[in-house]
Amino acid sequence: VYIRPNVTTKVQILAPGETYQPGNVGTRGRSGSPTQQTAGVAFNVTVNACDSYYNITSSNPVCTVTTTDLYDTEPAARPLISGTTTFSVTLVTARISSAAVTAPGLTSDRTGDITVVPNSVYKLQVLVPGETAVPGNTADGGKSGSPVAQTAGVSFNVTVRAVDNWWNLTGAEPI
Repeated sequence: VYIRPNVTTKVQILAPGETYQPGNVGTRGRSGSPTQQTAGVAFNVTVNACDSYYNITSSNPVCTVTTTDLYDTEPAARPLISGTTTFSVTLVTARISSAAVTAPGLTSDRTGDITVVPNSVYKLQVLVPGETAVPGNTADGGKSGSPVAQTAGVSFNVTVRAVDNWWNLTGAEPI
């Protein structure tokens, strides 16, 4: 017997590692946990239009995917196709992040926590007194603040960091 989904009431977003489970209201229609991602490497999230029991409907709402990464470029909003589609996401800050989906008039959803690890060593970052590292912030060279004036002949400390292309500390030891 085929049972049709009810009316669309919500949208659902699934990260890699999360598996769709229709009918499982207690876990928001999913099982599993997001897999670790690497800064700067694109991955797909799946967005579904669902009824109140997380059955995929054929509705095609225009969906917007956002993340908690302050420095990523988020995908453009677009409609679902037959109730589902994928969006490409590229997180750039090595930290715990998540992605969320919204659609007008529907209940929104978010992924579980996504651990983002640094990419490979790409460059060295030099921080002088008055500057602070800001991983992910490529517009400002991965740092904030202004150098504090130093006195000639007086030593001061600088910090040299091995970072990836998005200014995340890699843990590698520069030579």
